[in-house]
This record gives sequence, C-alpha cells and structure tokens, in this order.
Amino acid sequence: MKKFVLLSLLFAVSTTFSQAVRNNLFEYATGTWCSSCACSHKEVNEVLAPNFPNTVFIAYHTGSVDPFQNFPGKEIIAEIGFGALPAGIVDRVSTIMPVDGWLDALTDMSNVPSTVELSAVTLFDVSTRTLSVDVTAKALSDTNDNYNVSLVLLEDNLIAAQAGSEFCPGGENFVHNNVARSMLNGAEGEELWAGGTWFTGTELNYSGDYILDEEFIEQNCRVAVIIYKYMLPLQKAHVQQVLSVDVIDGTVPVELSFFNIQHNYMEIIIDWQTASEINNKGFEISRSADGKLYTLLEFINGLGSSTEKSNYSFIDKSPLAGEVFYKLEQVDFDGSRNTLRIQKINTPGATGYSLSGNYPNPFNPSTTIKFNLPESADVKFSVYNVTGQTVSEINYKARPAGKNEIKFESNGLSSGIYFYRISSSFGILFDKMILIK
Repeated sequence: MKKFVLLSLLFAVSTTFSQAVRNNLFEYATGTWCSSCACSHKEVNEVLAPNFPNTVFIAYHTGSVDPFQNFPGKEIIAEIGFGALPAGIVDRVSTIMPVDGWLDALTDMSNVPSTVELSAVTLFDVSTRTLSVDVTAKALSDTNDNYNVSLVLLEDNLIAAQAGSEFCPGGENFVHNNVARSMLNGAEGEELWAGGTWFTGTELNYSGDYILDEEFIEQNCRVAVIIYKYMLPLQKAHVQQVLSVDVIDGTVPVELSFFNIQHNYMEIIIDWQTASEINNKGFEISRSADGKLYTLLEFINGLGSSTEKSNYSFIDKSPLAGEVFYKLEQVDFDGSRNTLRIQKINTPGATGYSLSGNYPNPFNPSTTIKFNLPESADVKFSVYNVTGQTVSEINYKARPAGKNEIKFESNGLSSGIYFYRISSSFGILFDKMILIK
C-alpha cells in the first residue's frame, strides 16, 4: 500500500508490502564501458523485473569512465566481492554469478518465508533537500543474530552512453535504472539489533536524515531498505527483508519518452518528446556551470492535455564553455513544477574547441597557431589577405583531440595584415596576424 501526502514543500511516502514471503534483493555490478553489461540491463528489464515484481534491484556501477561509479559507500562493491562484470547476487546468500545464471538463482530463492516484517516512511523537504527516512522492523520469529539496516538511494531514468554488442545493443542515449547513487548510512548500513533474543512481535525503529545532491531528480529516486544478518564478507550476509519506497510520489503530469542533448558546431541542441501531457502549461530550460545555480534560458509552451506524441526543441546559441548542466522542468497551470531531466555535456569552448592565437605576432618569417579540438577531426587552415583573397590553404586529416599546432611559413608574402581561419566539424575559428619583413 502506498499513501501520498503533500504539506507545503514536504512530500511524504509510506510503503509496506504483504510480507508472508520475503521480498528478494538482487544486486548486480555493471559498467557503461562494458559491452556485455548491456546484456545485464536487458535481463533485468525484460526478464527479471516483469517476473519478480516484489524484487528490489540495485545496480552498482564501477569503472573509472563510468559516470555513476563515484557514489558514497562504493566500497560495497568490494565488500560483496564482485569481480568480473556483469555479475549478480541474490539476497547476499547465492554465489556471485554471470547473467546466464540470474533467472535460475532468483527462481530458486523465491517464495522463502519472511522472518521480518518491514515498513518505511520517507519525508522530503524540497526547500532544504532533506530526506528523512523512518523504518520499522518487526520480528516474525525469535532470533539471536545481529542485524543491520542499510539504506540505499536509487535513481531511475539516468541517460548515459552504454557500450553494447550485436546481441545486446547499447547506445549514446541509453536509459539506466536502479542505479545506486548513495549508500545513505554507509556501505554496511548501521546496527539495528546487537544480539540477545529479538522476540517475535517486537518492533525495532530506525531513522535518519540525509541531504540529497542537487543533481538527483527526486521524482526518479527511491530508497531501498535492507535488513540483513551482519557478517563479512557481505556475500554471506543473509538478507531477511527488503523493500523500496519513493522519495516523493513519482507521478508527474508529463510522460517523457525521449530526451537528447548534442552540440552542433557552436550551438547546443536540446530535443525531447512527450508521450502524454496533463494540464501542462509548458517547459523551462535552464543552464548551470556547476549543477547548483541555474539560469533560465527559455520557456516553451506545452499542449495542455494531450495523449499524442509531441516533439520539442531548443537551441542554445551562446553556450558556456566546458562542462555545462542543462535542466528541463515541466510547469503546470497552477504553478507547480517537476524536474524531468538534468543532463551534463562538455561544450566547445576554452576546454573544447578554441583558438589560442598565434605566436609570435607580429612575425617573420614564420608563426605558430595554437588551437584545441574536443575530439579528433579533419581541419582546414586558410589564410586571406585584406582584400579577401586566399593566399594559403592546407587540409589536415584526423587531427587529434586536445592541443594542436600549425606552423605557418610566409614564403612569397609581403608585409601586411593577414587573416587566418580554422574550419572543422565543430565550427570556424578566426583571427588576424601581422607579417613584418
């Protein structure tokens, strides 16, 4: 049963499951760089989740190039004992296994009687981004073991490139779900019961307050609550009960089916598609250099209420240089708003596509032009006199990403002002130089 209550800027959600049978916990290690890991997402989304609806799935991302690998408590990956990717474990009692063993393992561990009844309530203060979690656990049989409670912040609908294969395609705009964003109370959680007899019917309570980072979209976030027998390594830690509870009610008046950001020359193009809209006044596009302080760029009218697919687009013609955050918010007619996406992109500029000028300037007989490429690209270097006549033109194939130099020799040219241009798929860079003989 789920109940939603709205009080000013506070969102409260409570969750309990029918718990005669233990809900399963399925934890898996994955990476955006790992081509076979695309198969792990396919297995979870298309096979496991539909067939085991009461299972809580947690995806631990790892690997230095994975955008989701650096989360608080990431040592959980080593403490469980994950090695080669992708790998999964059920209820911290099965062996760690590759994808082809996941369905059988979950099947074998289903329908196990529950030993703990679990409920949880979240309260989220939008103004301070404080998440309060209150947990109640009741013993369904006498026990003398030590128990920990672990709270894991999960986020869905995260978009990042995923390596893939012929059998399990990846893609530039791959949607990642069940992503572990923070082990809120530590990799191992905290102590709930420290031994002695936990008698049948006795309730234990646990609570904690946590500040959520601005980059987390609360509508897409859940908290996994795990009660387990404490022992190391954690792959032998016997989960007793698990559930997940939304940070806030995830229902939004707009169903987003597509969102994409790309740079095209010196512009940033943002495209999105809605599958349906209810009382939607429109969308706000905002931009930030640090992911915290956003500046509104544009408001785009919505369709009000519609069940048809609708396409929207916005072009930032003066993008910031380097790493930039873009936020898409939906605005209702009553003024309420929902963050639909926050996405980071590296834009052309000082840390991407840029020109550092030439040195020496004035020069004789040669000068060196320095520029930067965000990615490897073909480059055309052209020099013009003051009348616009081309006096030199050279094509360079596949110049590398990063710092580049072109040495220009003034053979056959007379003293005067010249203009040079660097052209590539990222746009045109332009400056002037002075030749003195």
